[in-house]
Amino acid sequence: MFFLKIIKELGEPLRQKLKAEKLINDNYQFLHEEGLLLIPLNHGLTNERIDALRTYLKEKLGIPYTGKIISDTEMSNNFLTLIEKEGQRRRYPRLSPYERICRFLEIRGFPSDVMPGVPTRWEVFGDVVIISLIEMRDIYLKSIAEAFQNVLGMRSVFVDRTGIAGEFREPNLERIIGDDPVTTHVENGIKYTFDVEKIMFSSGNIDERIRFSTLDSRGQIIVDMFAGIGYFTLPLAMYSKPEHIYALEKNPVAIRYLKKNLKDNKLDDVVTPILGDNRDYSQINLASRIIMGYLPTPESFISKALGILKDDGGIIHYHHTVPVIDRSNSGAKHHELITNSSGNSNNNNINNDMNYEKNIVTRDLQNRGTRDIVRQKGKCQTLWSFIENLKAHPGKYNDLRVSISDYRIIKSYAPKVFHCVADVSLKPK
Repeated sequence: MFFLKIIKELGEPLRQKLKAEKLINDNYQFLHEEGLLLIPLNHGLTNERIDALRTYLKEKLGIPYTGKIISDTEMSNNFLTLIEKEGQRRRYPRLSPYERICRFLEIRGFPSDVMPGVPTRWEVFGDVVIISLIEMRDIYLKSIAEAFQNVLGMRSVFVDRTGIAGEFREPNLERIIGDDPVTTHVENGIKYTFDVEKIMFSSGNIDERIRFSTLDSRGQIIVDMFAGIGYFTLPLAMYSKPEHIYALEKNPVAIRYLKKNLKDNKLDDVVTPILGDNRDYSQINLASRIIMGYLPTPESFISKALGILKDDGGIIHYHHTVPVIDRSNSGAKHHELITNSSGNSNNNNINNDMNYEKNIVTRDLQNRGTRDIVRQKGKCQTLWSFIENLKAHPGKYNDLRVSISDYRIIKSYAPKVFHCVADVSLKPK
């Protein structure tokens, strides 16, 4: 390829001229020799352009031009020389998927004033992508969907405008490209097949699903009270070696896909799917581990979970949402149960008449960080709810101590509201 060689002091004005004439080959690096700059040229360097460049260099910069091609690297500082030599390709930083999507649209003439509205958030499930789009004129939807389809290599593209709703937390999606809403999403070696138009799948819960695959559940009977398509049941069954899992689910569409996922992942013998309301589940004193994965809160199901729990206790994974305290109020206070650093609350300190006032302190959380506030508030609410519900089970209330062995903030659920999980431990006193 060809380079123009010039002394470095005169390189910048020459570079600007060559750039304006679109003569620089941007795919190759500028080269440097002692005191000299070599500017890579593209294949558009015609004789006419060379003549124009010669005139510019002589009249504007006072630089004579040799006008010949040479192969050696020797030259006088008074001359600019055209040489032929091997170039080094430029290494561009890797573009993000969003940058590639925007470039795809830009090349195809997408209006620049509309470009800021291109969604920056999306979720990929198998060969389906769901993009979050609140406001966008319909005439641009197809172009945006085509960009996502081509750049991400998707079969179908859906738009989510309003989120999930209803008892079964069903999505409200608009199909832009594609005919089949059923996809198979592979995560942590597990196949999840579901209909994106009828079943919600939260990518934000991935850490929690992976964590479940690391739990040691050997010999345990587990009950998943809100199994869905197997969000937490499948990783537990696949990796944690439980004795058996009973997966309860009220949504007939979800239970259909749960059965398929159990078959596809060869877990039929480990999990028994049960269609119906978990409040009608008759088994008691059964499980060592219970999953309560329902939002915004499964608080009204705590008593049922305590009944299913074995008499000698176990672990309940309690999902719930916690609003952030408004710290703009200088008098903002928060009541917490007196707990030790691990979140323990000894029932021996609570009278049978549940005189909580003796066991409550007021702490000023105004100066704490948001997540610290959420954790403290969430722990307090969870302990309070479980101890209160434990009263309906006198034997367990008298024999078991409630504590929180772990507490995690999973993700933002809504503005100023967090999705959290408490591992509630109930052990003999």
